[in-house]
Amino acid sequence: LLGKDKIENLFLINILGNTEKKKIQNIIEEIVGDTSSIIKKEFDSETIYQIKNIDKKNEDLSLFYCFLDNNFVFSFSDILIEKSILQVESHNPITLETSFNKVSETGSANSSVKFYINFGEINKILEPLVSDDENEKIDFLTSFADWSALDLYLKPNYITASGLTYTAKTPEKYLAIFDNQTPVEVSVNEILPEYTSEFILFGISDNELFYENYKKYLASINKLDAHNLYFEKLVETYKLFLDKLFLEIICPEIV
Repeated sequence: LLGKDKIENLFLINILGNTEKKKIQNIIEEIVGDTSSIIKKEFDSETIYQIKNIDKKNEDLSLFYCFLDNNFVFSFSDILIEKSILQVESHNPITLETSFNKVSETGSANSSVKFYINFGEINKILEPLVSDDENEKIDFLTSFADWSALDLYLKPNYITASGLTYTAKTPEKYLAIFDNQTPVEVSVNEILPEYTSEFILFGISDNELFYENYKKYLASINKLDAHNLYFEKLVETYKLFLDKLFLEIICPEIV
């Protein structure tokens, strides 16, 4: 999440009513003691607490927290705390999003960590971390899909992950090019070398539908004209009908 001008984190811990709220508040006051000060302020009918001087080397660093709908919410950014309060007051929770519900319903109760990606907002996190030359790739991610959910399993020597990515049936999302495709039999794993570090597999059951959906996607991001012009130049210069060739030779499995 974003604070004022950089990436910040927002942490939430579910608590069981006022009893745990009082316990947490007492623990914080005991830890803080006389070394720091706790300041309270009201924001939209909620109380935000600020712990000042938590780092003697950085006097500007403060920890902010509040108790919100049976959650203990804390962050080093007061902006994020305020956004959380406003979000609750708006009565427009993330659970109203169909795409989020689709991926969250598939999660495992046994995973060590649940990791969610909101592609519509991911550029706000990644853009400060990459050069200007890489921003175009980040922009692509925002139109890749709606949500992803991953179940991470932490083992002593390795980490495994499995999950689902979902997008609504709208042409401006890249994954919509696979709309109405059916699963294909996978055989590529029988021929990949044993030292293969990674691979990406696309299963395409209907070539013509796939290409038609792809052109709809290009049209939605205003790149269809450039695509058509490129293929027209191939025909004019080399008599090469690459689009037709693609439809004829493409296999159900693309790796």
